Amino acid sequence: MKKQLIIISGIVIFGTVTVVLFLVQERLPVQKERQPTHINDELVIDELGFVHISGGVFKMGSQSGYRDEEPVHDISVDSFSIMDHELTMGELKKLLKLYPGLIDRDAEGDLRRDVESGIYDLKNWDLMPVTLTWEEASRVAEKLGEIAGRTVRLPTEAEWEYAARGGLDGKEYPWGNKEDVVDGQKVSEIVRKISAGWPAEMMVYPVKSLFPPNNYKLYNLSGNLWEWTSSAYKEYPYVSDDGREDESDSEAYRVVRGGGRIWESWDVRVSLRGIGRPTSRFGVRYVMGH
Repeated sequence: MKKQLIIISGIVIFGTVTVVLFLVQERLPVQKERQPTHINDELVIDELGFVHISGGVFKMGSQSGYRDEEPVHDISVDSFSIMDHELTMGELKKLLKLYPGLIDRDAEGDLRRDVESGIYDLKNWDLMPVTLTWEEASRVAEKLGEIAGRTVRLPTEAEWEYAARGGLDGKEYPWGNKEDVVDGQKVSEIVRKISAGWPAEMMVYPVKSLFPPNNYKLYNLSGNLWEWTSSAYKEYPYVSDDGREDESDSEAYRVVRGGGRIWESWDVRVSLRGIGRPTSRFGVRYVMGH
């Protein structure tokens, strides 16, 4: 398939996609995991909604997408916990109230300007997802880790796709393929609603609203915001120790996943890979180590 690259605001987005069907593998068990409680009665780690994901092996990539999604290859992932939603303005405000120097810009003001641009569907200010630069996302993760007493970080590209698939190995979207049905509606209808703004920018909604979660009870993995991963952008197959997980390289372009909030982001398949400049702002969904 010929690839068309479009670079907008630090994102490389790809052209038309061909859909293909795959077999469904056994769904993996999911359970909510309670984390350490709070600090100064202000920031409650439980609010971040970490969900335990049991490790396993899955097929990463797609044969029906773009060249950088190939080859499809087996990847083993250890167990981890991941937020069931993108970090919100309300959650970030609580953190900044305790640590006001953590981010050296007016994050709330920037979000207000984003809302005024018309691409946000504002229903609940504190539930709107926020965008951070690579450095900001790393600093917030480090602070959350101090509070939780455990490692908090961005997910690897492999962890993100494994979680987004929700045990539906080989499927196109977090809920299955377009002809599949979830909560009484076809997946094709959900995808249509997510990309309703195309060819203009898609709307950004409060987290956990409008669209159902996947089998792991994770929300907004298709659409809403592009999300940072920890992985530097490199060709497949994914190899964790080939330098792509070297977080000391602050200038490396990182893989962003999920699609959303930009023209031609209508492609929201779970295998789609985007590229983000470290100085650009994207959504964050943190992982907590065991």
